[in-house]
Amino acid sequence: MTTVTIQDVIDDNVKEGGETHYVYVVRADETVLYVGKSKRSAIERLGEHLGIGGVMACGVPSSQLGELITSNAPESHQWQVQLLTLEDCRPYVVKHLSSVVRWDEDKAEIAVIQSLCPCLNRMYNPRPQRIPDHWRKSIDERMRDRLENPAESFIRYDAEGKT
Repeated sequence: MTTVTIQDVIDDNVKEGGETHYVYVVRADETVLYVGKSKRSAIERLGEHLGIGGVMACGVPSSQLGELITSNAPESHQWQVQLLTLEDCRPYVVKHLSSVVRWDEDKAEIAVIQSLCPCLNRMYNPRPQRIPDHWRKSIDERMRDRLENPAESFIRYDAEGKT
């Protein structure tokens, strides 16, 4: 397991080396916010959440996780990201998916979600944690602004890709 910060991801200071990290856990202190996975690169996927990497490199967060991080910056830039190999996930799989003999990153993610019960994951999560109020307030304000000013916040495309 490797631990980095959101700032490391933003600054592109993470080198994944020889081990492939498929599952990642985003934490703010003791609060587990999100568990995700990628079949290619966990760091690239985190960049996509933030709108700074991969196919979602548009500068706008593409997920609830990205919104939460952006809404709580700069404090959120010190949140930790644990990068897990499939071997790191083995204890979670054994505990939560004991009948599974062959497993991959999809099953590993499910087992980690079931074990850690993160705030933002809903699927496979038996008891999602509540987002602490001091982080919820800032994301609620941003979402309220988007709802009050939808023309300024969203661009919608018709079937031909025109605005």
